[in-house]
Amino acid sequence: MIWCKRLLAAGLIFSMLVPCVLAADPLSSFPDDEAATPLETPLSDPAEPSEPAETDPLEGYTFPDNWAAEPLKFAVRHGILEGHGDYNLAPTGKTTRAEMAAMLVRLMKAPLSGDLSGYSDINPNAWYCEELATAVDMGIFNGVTDTLMAPKRYITRQEAFTVLARAFGLEPQDPAAYEVFSDSNRVKPFAQEAVSALYELGCVSGYENNCVKPTAYITRQEVAALFYKLLTDICDKPSQLPETGMVLYRGTEPLPEGYHLDGSLILTSSDGSDLQDVVISDTLYLRCPRLTKVSVRDLTVNEIVVASGIELEGGNFSKLSVLAPDALVNSTASVAILKAPATLLGSYEEIHSYASHSTTVLDGTAQSVTLHTDNITLAGTGQAAAVTVHGRDCTVSLNAGQVDYQIDWLLRGVQAALTAPDSWSSFDELTVHADFTGLQTGYGTTDGQRPCNLRWYCNGTLLREEKDFLLSEGARSTIHYTPDPNTLPENLTFTVVLTCGVDRVDKSCTITADKYTLDYLRARKTVQTVNVEARTLTSTKLYTDKACSGVLQTVGANVPITHMYYSDEFDVPGQVRLADGTVGWMDWSDYVVSEKNYTQSEDYSLGTKEGFVNLNGYSSPTDYMIWLSLKTQRVNIYKGSKGSWKLIRTAPCSTGKNTTPTVSGVYSIIYKTPTWWFSEGNTKVYNVTGFWGGQAFHSRLYYHDDTLSDGTIGTPASHGCVRMMDEDCRYIYEELPENTTVVIY
Repeated sequence: MIWCKRLLAAGLIFSMLVPCVLAADPLSSFPDDEAATPLETPLSDPAEPSEPAETDPLEGYTFPDNWAAEPLKFAVRHGILEGHGDYNLAPTGKTTRAEMAAMLVRLMKAPLSGDLSGYSDINPNAWYCEELATAVDMGIFNGVTDTLMAPKRYITRQEAFTVLARAFGLEPQDPAAYEVFSDSNRVKPFAQEAVSALYELGCVSGYENNCVKPTAYITRQEVAALFYKLLTDICDKPSQLPETGMVLYRGTEPLPEGYHLDGSLILTSSDGSDLQDVVISDTLYLRCPRLTKVSVRDLTVNEIVVASGIELEGGNFSKLSVLAPDALVNSTASVAILKAPATLLGSYEEIHSYASHSTTVLDGTAQSVTLHTDNITLAGTGQAAAVTVHGRDCTVSLNAGQVDYQIDWLLRGVQAALTAPDSWSSFDELTVHADFTGLQTGYGTTDGQRPCNLRWYCNGTLLREEKDFLLSEGARSTIHYTPDPNTLPENLTFTVVLTCGVDRVDKSCTITADKYTLDYLRARKTVQTVNVEARTLTSTKLYTDKACSGVLQTVGANVPITHMYYSDEFDVPGQVRLADGTVGWMDWSDYVVSEKNYTQSEDYSLGTKEGFVNLNGYSSPTDYMIWLSLKTQRVNIYKGSKGSWKLIRTAPCSTGKNTTPTVSGVYSIIYKTPTWWFSEGNTKVYNVTGFWGGQAFHSRLYYHDDTLSDGTIGTPASHGCVRMMDEDCRYIYEELPENTTVVIY
């Protein structure tokens, strides 16, 4: 298994070099480890040839001064990467799918084969066509769809791990070993076993924070490091074979008779496939070209893995694993594990088939055969003493002494039905029920119950998980949920997911919020205030207070400011706010106020009005509260208490014009008087309810004879007070007690 680590590192290096190397000579082959160039012949004896001298395969390359140097050198030294032109390995560059495929094919020296004509995104003249076609033909690579290969797409780390493990038949002892990483939840199901296998082999150790970053693109130096960690040696000649480690042999000569290896061996050559009296302490991986005949005589090995569609003959093994389709095995084994369709001759104590939707052919004999997954056909001319069927929809046509059906139906036939309100219109707790029917009892159930994993989601967010939910006929699960006003959802989609083994049942329902609720939730974003724009005319001072007792700063000419308040008192400046939020007082004659109309004619909805005061947490010492909307020119009157104010009355008004705006902020009713008289124009107002200084709610202006002087309502027109219709200002005057909170915004 160690050899795989080094192979992975080498592959990454090749990937790093691929863009540079292949750009210059994409179809060039990798050099042998001992490539040589002729020396110059001495002038004294031109007729006598000189001995060839070895060239340094690293010559011309520049390697980084960090952890990636040795992995990169390993890949170049073993011919996985061959430099051309500027010898630039681009170690931090991202690896494409085509580069990864070419790297693996060249690493194994696989004969070129295959056809990519079925993929619409392939350029037949591209450098990668033959290698990529070979990788697909070998079953290492698949298209991203039935018609797309995406050769130039960058490959992620988990995808790279998967094709590497698939290439050599690397499987984990513990399929859940990947969970050691802090971000294991991001590892997709298709990659979980590959990540586990490479972790167990020491190829993948994670980053400093113990994350594996499965969805990140893998760089060339990272692939090189994987190969470097995986493989102890890559050998092309028997003389190069070591005595220990994880070894890849791709030579054209057979393994030496009597060769002993304390470790694991990967065999990729069709010419070196005759193994006589060979001892391998761990695992033999057979990745020879399809239809290669591998003969093993007196082979001693702990485990043998068939990773390609070869013909294996001879041998007596403790464990045999067949991972590639169309393999033909004529051997003897205590345990045979099948994860792909295969034909078995010979004799076996146990055969375990996991090859779903395929046919397992036994033309030999077996003491027992177990079909673990669904849709397996067991056929052949052989015989099994006993067959146990765990998978659903399996067919046994083999001659068997006994067939025992122990089928766990899991969730086959189970249906879920959700019961929920059609809509939600308040922030009270919502209740959703899930009822399950159609459970098939029997094998795998106890007292009519089956343990399952159940999860509830709302809008994709996990609400609750029950890892030991006991499913029975008619079982119910209930979720209670209170909407979060900060998330502002238009719809609440509840989903229940029930899983058991490979089966999954899920059901969703959507509860739509009514308009009131949506308006309520969005009130704080919907409601706008009025900021009266102004601009300085000349360079002027900004004072700390209206008495001009101190200077905050000097403000230049033509600077945008916000006008907040103007007093009719003699020599009193205007209150302004700078762009950075600084508030101060400025000489009235030094700035000009915009005449723009900042109000809107459309009033806010009931949901917006109640949401604004309740979500902002306004309170009042009385049972009433007022919100004056400067933007809509409306006075809104509420009754209730903090968090539960209800709108009881709304009325149009006219607030201060731009030059003399109504103050903003939170105030309270501080005085009441029945009438105000104004000497200017001999006018008066009724039902005066003051909330700040000389600003108050009151009626429109009337002459001394009670004829209407100014009936403006709905647009700013006053000197700061809030003009209202007679009946509306009278209601405030008569019904709302002093100290009632007044919010002006």
